[in-house]
Amino acid sequence: MGANLVINTPQGPASPEDAVILGDGFYPDIDANAMRSELRIDDTVTHEQLVAAVEGAIIYVTGQLASWRSEQEEAGFASMAAVAPLGMVNQKNRLEMLYRRAVRFQASSEIWELHRDISATTDGQSKATNDELSSDEYERQATIAIRQMYGVTQSAVELI
Repeated sequence: MGANLVINTPQGPASPEDAVILGDGFYPDIDANAMRSELRIDDTVTHEQLVAAVEGAIIYVTGQLASWRSEQEEAGFASMAAVAPLGMVNQKNRLEMLYRRAVRFQASSEIWELHRDISATTDGQSKATNDELSSDEYERQATIAIRQMYGVTQSAVELI
């Protein structure tokens, strides 16, 4: 009887090396592998699925920031990198950090919504409930980042 050999080959990145979803010149690019690393998105989400979620998130976030962008362009700023009213954090433009954060969290919300475990077992149902909560939390974090870019508080309250 021969011995069974198990050879583990290291798994490559779930997205190609240097995979970037391009911004439009005003907004910065989104690094796919940095997003995977920062939000622990594994290879069960394909590169194509990640790109689609990020593209959708960019459309959503830039839509939310349309009036803000118009104000910045009217003030003479050609890119978000040139706008620095919030300053720098760790030698990075804080506005760009908030934008990337909003896009990452909005994309993550969609990923969690679309990749639920649909198993009929109790464990599967419990996991789907946890994923739903994760999706809501990601969306909340995206909203907070957008509101910070506008310079408004994190919650809106109206008196009746």
